[in-house]
Amino acid sequence: MPFLSFVHAFIPLVAVVIAVSFAGCGWLSESITPPRGSDSHEVGNPSSGLVVIDATLARDLGTQGEDLTPQEAGALEDRLEEDPGASLTRARLLGFYFAQGATQDLNQALSARKKRLDHVLWFIRNDPESSILATPWGAFGAWEDTDQYSAARRAWLDQVESNPENLLIVYNAAKSFSIADGNLAIELMKRAQAIDHENPELARELGHLYNLRRIGADELTKVRYAELALGEFERAYELGDGEMRDSATVELMIAAYESRRPETARHYAETALSDGSEGWNRENRIHYAHLTLGRLALAGGNVETARAHLLAAGSVKGSPQLDTFGSDMMLAKELLEVGERDVVLRYFDLCSEFWEMGIERLAEWKEQVESGTVHDLQFSM
Repeated sequence: MPFLSFVHAFIPLVAVVIAVSFAGCGWLSESITPPRGSDSHEVGNPSSGLVVIDATLARDLGTQGEDLTPQEAGALEDRLEEDPGASLTRARLLGFYFAQGATQDLNQALSARKKRLDHVLWFIRNDPESSILATPWGAFGAWEDTDQYSAARRAWLDQVESNPENLLIVYNAAKSFSIADGNLAIELMKRAQAIDHENPELARELGHLYNLRRIGADELTKVRYAELALGEFERAYELGDGEMRDSATVELMIAAYESRRPETARHYAETALSDGSEGWNRENRIHYAHLTLGRLALAGGNVETARAHLLAAGSVKGSPQLDTFGSDMMLAKELLEVGERDVVLRYFDLCSEFWEMGIERLAEWKEQVESGTVHDLQFSM
């Protein structure tokens, strides 16, 4: 299973957070990431003698690893026996074991997760600046082996204590704990901000971490974290350039709505729709703007306007994020609750035009809506 599909199944309530994060701004800026090297322990980071894997290379290696066969992975493990410092080889194995950890075979999955964490621990101890540690392939899940997780956690904290001013190390540590220990991740990302307080991506990443804390929380806590996220996204917007501002607009409108600031949400949504610029985020911007305005209209009792915005949101051409993670379903859910079944079914049909990975899920939801047995439309803003 590709890593995006696995993350999709793992934390669907924050799909938009992850989608945007890994679209290009989720890893630390290339301007402060060390250059790439070849797969040799004799080149790369002069302080450690190891290759430092930058953000682009990390993405390439992890993706390559997911496509490995078990035989190919075994050959790479043999290579590490001869050359433990072959960090590019090790990074590919992280991708392989991450994918294997999502298999239906429980024993195989547990074995893969343990092997993955062994490699993660090696990176923490030997190459903590590697950007592979700031990706899903190098992060901790909520399911890790207790002893392994404790060792890795201690290793990260030791690295941070020994290198308190090293932005890459502190940042990578924060990203590693995003799922397993949200409070620690937030603390570490704040430390990273203190090192480089003018970096818009760090503000944005902290906003993402606050959003993750909303999962499973009570309503008041969700609002509080949405307010904190909104503050960080606004900071990122102020500090960022045009591309950063464009992509942050989506996060701003959602965080404003969830923090119960309707006029602020309306402002960002209308700003997004009035922006005629092209780029990778254009369809995301339009999709979420219409959904935000639709939810505002429905909250104000204007069902007809809400229906129109839902259909407009579903009429986008798709994007790398929407094509992978799918559409937001909160407005659809809220319209169902007031009896608007037909428009929701039409929305499903529109979404199927770009969300090919979700065809089966959309068909299942459509059947549930038609039979009146809908359980939960999982993707929410």
